[in-house]
Amino acid sequence: MAIISFLSISILVFLLPAEKLIRKTSNLSYRYRSQYRRGKDLLIDLSQLNLMGDLTHLSHYKFFDELICEISQVAKEFGAATSKTLSKLRHSLSTDLQIEKKSSGVMNESYFQFILAACLTLFLNIFSTKILDFEIDTLFISCALAYNLIGIITFHYLIKRLAQKQIVPIGHVLHSFLIFKLMYDVGTPLNQLISRSRINSLADIQLSYAKELFRRLTALVEMKQAQGLDIGDDLESIEIGLWDEYKSQNEQLLSKIKICKFIWLVVFFFIPYVGNFFRLISHLNL
Repeated sequence: MAIISFLSISILVFLLPAEKLIRKTSNLSYRYRSQYRRGKDLLIDLSQLNLMGDLTHLSHYKFFDELICEISQVAKEFGAATSKTLSKLRHSLSTDLQIEKKSSGVMNESYFQFILAACLTLFLNIFSTKILDFEIDTLFISCALAYNLIGIITFHYLIKRLAQKQIVPIGHVLHSFLIFKLMYDVGTPLNQLISRSRINSLADIQLSYAKELFRRLTALVEMKQAQGLDIGDDLESIEIGLWDEYKSQNEQLLSKIKICKFIWLVVFFFIPYVGNFFRLISHLNL
């Protein structure tokens, strides 16, 4: 019987379309890459980028890939010199990846600690009841594990929500501003570059740095229209400040992740552990 089973499995393995399976597995692995891995792939793409070519292969990472595509479109339409802009973008992406690596590390560490704490509560319950010759409380174990699972799920969605709130707005601001600056550098008429860069949408973002940027850009545009002065140096200064703000927002998000991890460990994992301890104490006839 064992020989027949072995032969059947062997024949099945040889009949399976191995190359097709490997290809599908590789495609799935590529599709479900981590955020950090996608960013690394985009940095590689950016280092060997041909803006006039096909950009559909670019890895999706935050707002960077969309910004690159928009820069490419501007370069094709207006003949803009993009080497300086792309060089800054590479540097900023590289800096962002360092922070993303830390964030991913904290997230993975959080999930590991959550699972470890849940397992510790489970094993303590089983071990202590065996030692004390009590009946295993399956109801308590089920409720504790469900509570732990709720903690993991809510933590995941909370951090996702925090990232949306913290990073997406500054990404939108950078996207609009960099297109504005790039089109200004090639001498695009102000009315056209304001419309194309959607810089007026900054007024709708309820964040202090966005409103301050909008006020400053409005003043620069009015000065340019009234006096014809070059505002290139001012735009350069604003760009440096925006990338610093982007870095600051990422660092704030990392700090919030660490704080949330501690709170979730206490609320969703330490409390069941302590509850289990007092439950066992209550069963002892002291």
